Amino acid sequence: MRFYDKYDYQGIIDDLSGVRADKIWVCGEDIIYRAENDDGTFKLCRYGRFGVQSYNISIISDIIGDVEIHDNSIFYIAKGGTLADNTPEGYISNTDGSGKFPIMALAFTSISRSHIDGNVPDKEHFNEYLSRDLTNHFGGKINYILLRNQPTQVGVGYPHYYVWVSVSNEDGTVAKEGSARLNAMDKQGFAVTDFITKEQILENPYMLFLLAADGNL
Repeated sequence: MRFYDKYDYQGIIDDLSGVRADKIWVCGEDIIYRAENDDGTFKLCRYGRFGVQSYNISIISDIIGDVEIHDNSIFYIAKGGTLADNTPEGYISNTDGSGKFPIMALAFTSISRSHIDGNVPDKEHFNEYLSRDLTNHFGGKINYILLRNQPTQVGVGYPHYYVWVSVSNEDGTVAKEGSARLNAMDKQGFAVTDFITKEQILENPYMLFLLAADGNL
């Protein structure tokens, strides 16, 4: 394959002389091409110019199979992915090779977002439902503080919220207080799944770790 400079139609680009590529893309003023490595994998290289200066750099390596470039994104499969068994994994990156990200992770991010949107009550009802459901669960007068404003999504389960709850008697004395984990469910409210009292936390702070890590209490 011969690369010709659009500014010099009479000659081959010297910097790319001898390059063996099986596929090329025009990316703005630059060229991206795929070349084979010695081990049978492929790499993507990007060639460009700044006036009389030029560059020819490898931007992605260890590619297996085909490559697609759409707008400012490169889609490709690379070996030695993040999966436990090193199975080749699909990635997306910018056309300069930066911002590499596993496509499967994007899919799970989308799934997580859909679970959050489908289960967390709307903003105008959030505090109303939370106060109602904490009162129904604990009884008495409830005061609470969200320990984290954003939900925690684990897999495809219900989104979690963590709150510090204080339950008062009619005379104003505190009956119990501690940390609770709640599931946001179907945009209709919350269900308390776990509760650790202040006394339990002082005796064994490790229980807070179990609560945050979705461990068994």
